Amino acid sequence: MAKKAKRICYVDKTQYEYCPRCSDAPKWHFTFCCENCKNINYIIDEYTAKYITATEAYEELEKCDLSNYDNFTDYHKQMVDEIKTNGKKKSTDEKRVKKVETKVGYDE
Repeated sequence: MAKKAKRICYVDKTQYEYCPRCSDAPKWHFTFCCENCKNINYIIDEYTAKYITATEAYEELEKCDLSNYDNFTDYHKQMVDEIKTNGKKKSTDEKRVKKVETKVGYDE
């Protein structure tokens, strides 16, 4: 049996063990310590590739556990901050527009 190698998570730099030969863990476990980190990275990738908007990325990040934010790599911190800033702002603006639209009515 192969020795499990110490890995460092790509997102939050957590040290963990993973052996691709002897583990039944999913392939993404080679790069990420947990599914949460995998999801965070996926959201950031989708946002930077412009497949999703900042608002959509913000909504998806809200579903993730960001409690380990202080341990994130500088890149991941920067991207989470950007998504929070741009996504929250747009989300708030969109809610205002929807409120205004619902108040406006036309009499025939």
